Amino acid sequence: MADALSSAGSAAGDAASSAFSSASNATGADTVTAEQIQAEVLGPMSVMSSGFSDSFASPLKAALPKTYSVGYAGAPRAFFNDLMTNSGQGLLECGGVAFSAVDGTACAYAANLSLMVVIGVLIPIIAIIYCFFFACGRMMSRCECMGKPCGEPNCGSRKPTRVEYKRPRKLLCCCCYTTFMCAVITIGLVGFLSTNQMAQDVQDVLTSLDDATAFPGLYKEALHEDLATVSAEADAGLMGINDNLVGIPDAVQAANLELNASLSGLVSSLAAMRSFIEGDAPDQSTPNPCTYAMNGTVVTYDPVAQSWMDNGTAVPASAGGTCCAAGETFSCVLGVHPVGKGSAISGESSRGAICNTYALQSDLNVTVTAKTCPCCCECTEAEASVELARTMIPSSAQLSLLNRPIQTGDVGTIITDTKSSVDPALVEFTNAFSSIMSVTDLAKSSLGNQGAVIGGSVSIWALSWIGVILGFIGMVLRGQCCWWTAYTIGILNVLIFFILFGVSSAVVLPFGDLCDGMPRTGEDTKSWLMTFSATGSLTSVDPVLVNLYADCLAKRGGFLWGVANVSLANITQRFDAFDASKSIPQAARDRALGVAANTEGLTVSRAAIESFSGTDAKYGKFNTTDLELAATAETQAIVADVGLYHAALSAHVATVKARLTAALASRESVKAASDTASTNLTRMTNQSVGTISTIAATIMRSGSCDQLNAMYENVRAPLCDRLSKSLDAVWFLFFLMGVVWFPVFCLICANSKVSQHRRGISALEDEEHSIGDKKKKKKGEGETFEEKQKNKDK
Repeated sequence: MADALSSAGSAAGDAASSAFSSASNATGADTVTAEQIQAEVLGPMSVMSSGFSDSFASPLKAALPKTYSVGYAGAPRAFFNDLMTNSGQGLLECGGVAFSAVDGTACAYAANLSLMVVIGVLIPIIAIIYCFFFACGRMMSRCECMGKPCGEPNCGSRKPTRVEYKRPRKLLCCCCYTTFMCAVITIGLVGFLSTNQMAQDVQDVLTSLDDATAFPGLYKEALHEDLATVSAEADAGLMGINDNLVGIPDAVQAANLELNASLSGLVSSLAAMRSFIEGDAPDQSTPNPCTYAMNGTVVTYDPVAQSWMDNGTAVPASAGGTCCAAGETFSCVLGVHPVGKGSAISGESSRGAICNTYALQSDLNVTVTAKTCPCCCECTEAEASVELARTMIPSSAQLSLLNRPIQTGDVGTIITDTKSSVDPALVEFTNAFSSIMSVTDLAKSSLGNQGAVIGGSVSIWALSWIGVILGFIGMVLRGQCCWWTAYTIGILNVLIFFILFGVSSAVVLPFGDLCDGMPRTGEDTKSWLMTFSATGSLTSVDPVLVNLYADCLAKRGGFLWGVANVSLANITQRFDAFDASKSIPQAARDRALGVAANTEGLTVSRAAIESFSGTDAKYGKFNTTDLELAATAETQAIVADVGLYHAALSAHVATVKARLTAALASRESVKAASDTASTNLTRMTNQSVGTISTIAATIMRSGSCDQLNAMYENVRAPLCDRLSKSLDAVWFLFFLMGVVWFPVFCLICANSKVSQHRRGISALEDEEHSIGDKKKKKKGEGETFEEKQKNKDK
C-alpha cells in the first residue's frame, strides 16, 4: 500500500507539471527549449541588447535628471501601486502639480516621465530652430558665424568658397564623413535588430503572461484528477488495514471468560477457607467474620492501594500495616471477633478444634474451654486482591472498543475539501500576473503587432541610412543637391529619434523600475508586496498574496498549501478518523489488553496463597503430645478431632492452591490472546498512520510550488532579463542616433563645399568666369588708380 500510495503521490506531485507541459510552452523544459532557439536564432541580438543595456543604457539612465529619490521603494513603488490597485486613477489627479509633487509619491514619478517626454520633444525643436537660422544666416554677409561648421563664411550656400581646400583637408573631410556614415548605418542596423528583438521579447512576455493566467485552471484540473487517484488508492489501502481486527474481540473475550471463572473459583475457595478458620457465630448458624484493628484502631484492607487503610490513609508496613504473626498482638493488624464455635467438618459430627483449648487434669480428665477462633488476615488480603483482579477483567463493552474498523467512505470528501483550500491562492496567483499585465499593456498596445513593428522599424532606421547614403552619393558625384537632401533628412532623423527617445522613456523607465522591484527567486519579497498595499503597510496586503510570494512564487521547494496556511500536520490531522491510534485510543487498549495491570491483584496475592499450610502456626498448630500420652478414650477423641481439623484445613489449602494454578493458567491464555490482539492493533496503527502520512505527503507534494515558481520566473525572466534589456537598448539607440546626426550636419556642410571646390568653383576671382554668373563688375568699382590707368590704355 505504501508503494502504491507513493507512486500515486509522485503522480499527484507531477500532475500539474504534466498537464501544464502538454498545454503550455511555459514549463521548465519549454523554457529551456525557447532559450535554445533564441540562442541559435536571436542569440546575438539578445546578447547585444543586454550589452547595450548594461554598458550604455544604465549609465544614461543614471545621468538623466530625476524628480524623485533613486530606489524602487519610493516614487516608483507608489506609481505602480496606483497603476495596479487603482487603475491609475490617482495619476489623473496629479494635474499641474506633477512637477512640484512630493518625493516618494506617484505624482513625482509621473512628473519625471513627463519631463523625459518634454526633453525628447524640446531637443529636436531647438535643433530645427538652429537649422532655420543657419539656413537664413548663411546667405547674409553679417552672419558669417553661421559658416563655422564648414570652416568658411559661405558654408552651405551656392556662393564660391573663400577657402582653398588642400588635398589633405579634402581627404580628411571625406574620411570623417565615411566614418560617421558607417557609424549611422551600424547604429541603424543594430537598432533594426534590437527593435525586432524587442518585438519578439514582447511576444514572449505576453505569451508567458497568458500561460500564467491559464495555469491555475490547468493546475486545479490536474490536481483534481490525481487526488481522485490518491483517494481511490487510500480507500483500498485503508480497507485492507481492517483485516487486522478479524477475530480479536472473540479470542480475548473467550480467554477472559475462562479467567473470570477461575478467579471466581479462587475467591470462593479463599472465602471458604477463611470462613472455616474463623468458625461460626455462637448460634452455629451464621459465619463469625473478623474485624481488623491496629493498636485498637479499626483498619480495612484496600486491594487497589494494596495496603491497610486507617480512615482512608494507607498504613505503611513499617508502621504496622501488616498481618500479625503468630503470637503478635501489637503494632500489626490483628483480627478480632466474638467467641464462637469451630466450623463444622464435612462428614463429621465434630467441629473445628482450633476454637477450643484442651487442659489435661491430673486425673487424666480433659477440661475443654471455648476460645476465640483465629482470624485469617492473609485470607482477607488475598480474597480482596483476587476479587479485584476478577472485577478488572474487561467487559464486553470494553472489548468492543477494540473492534472499530476504519470507515473509508469520507476520504474523497476530505481530500476534496483540502484541495479547495488552495483556491484562494490560485486566484491570487492569477491576480498577481493580471497586475503585471496592466503594466505590460503599455508595450502591448504599441509593440503587440510584430508585423507593424518590423515595418515601422524598417521605415525609421532606413531613413537614417538613406540620409547618409545620399550624402555619400553627393561626395562621389560632387553634387550639392544630394548633400542638402541628406541634410534635410538628417533634420527629420533628429526630430523623429529624439521624439521616440522621449516618448519611449515613458515605457522604458517604468519597465526598468518594475524589474528592480520584482524579486528574484530567493530574494526578500516585502518591498515588492508593498506595491499592492492600499495603506502603505504590509499588514493591509492580502495575507494569501503575501504567503504566495514569500512561500511559493519567489521560493524554491515551497508548497501551495502553505500559502493557505495548510501545513503537513494540518493535512494529516484531517484524516484522524482513519488513524487507528485515534479511533482505538491507547487507553482503551490498555484497559482491554493490559493483562498485567488487570490481574495485579492475583500477582500480589500469589505468594501469600502459595505459603498457606494446613499446619500453619496461626491456624492449625496444636501440641497434642500430652493428650496422646494420656491415651484415654477422651484424649484420643480430642486428638482425632484435631487430626480432622488439620485434614480439613489442608483440603481447603489444596483447593485454594489448585484454583490459583488454574487462575494462573487462565491468565496466561488471556495474555497470549491479548498479546496477539495488541500486535494486530499495533500493526493496524502503524499501517493506518503510515497510510495517512503517505496520503498527506502525497497531497502535500501535489501542491508543490515548483511549477508556480517556474511559471513566475518564466514571466519575470522574459520581462526583466530580456524585454527590459531590449527596451533599454532600443531606447539608447534612439538617443544615440539623434545625437550622432549633429556632427554629421557639420560634415555635410563641409563636404558640400569640398564638392563645390572639386567642381572648380573654388575662389571669388573665378566668379566672373563661372558659367552661371553673367554679371560684370561696374567699371572702376573697387579698383586702384594704377588699375584704372591700365584699363584706359587697353
